[in-house]
Formats: sequence, structure tokens, C-alpha cells
Amino acid sequence: MGHQVVKPRNSKSNSKAKSVIKPKIAKRDRIKSKLKTEQNNLLASSVFELNLALKSNLKSGSSEVLTFSNLLKDSKEDESKKERLKNQKQETDNDMLRQLKDISDFSL
Repeated sequence: MGHQVVKPRNSKSNSKAKSVIKPKIAKRDRIKSKLKTEQNNLLASSVFELNLALKSNLKSGSSEVLTFSNLLKDSKEDESKKERLKNQKQETDNDMLRQLKDISDFSL
């Protein structure tokens, strides 16, 4: 790797300052860092576009607002589904018991 000599800008104020030797950045490292920054910029821009799309949807009124009546309706539906599932489970258990009883009676 080569080195680059950087001289002080203002020779009057920095008359005693020495020249600083900075290592030169390799071309592959510059390209690598450029690609990383471009990738991050693309990710940030895509997030920005998604946020804009969400904001426009909210302004148009397409978002669904939870109201108290909707919550009550949903809770009633949930209760009915739970009751239906409980009944189905009970029927299945009864059917399994009946089948086990039939099998045990048949084997004797």
C-alpha cells in the first residue's frame, strides 16, 4: 500500500507542525465501502417509500379503526367460536369413548 503525504494548510500558523503521513486507501476498500453505503442507502430509501405509502393509506381512510362496537362484536364472535369448539371436542371425546367401549366389548 502506498502512503500519501499531507502537508499543513497554513504554513504561518503551523510552522513547527510536521507533515503527516496517511496510508492510502486501497481501491478495493473504496469500492467495498461504496457498495456498503449504496446498499444502506437503498434500504433506507425503501423504508422511506413504505412509510410514505402507509401515510397515504392513512390519509385516504383505508385504515380500520377499532371502535367499541367492533370490539364487542368481535368478542361475541370469539365466545361463540370457543363454545362451538368446546362442543366439538366433547362430541369427539364421547365418540372415542364409545368406540373404545365397542372395541373392548367385541374382543371379549
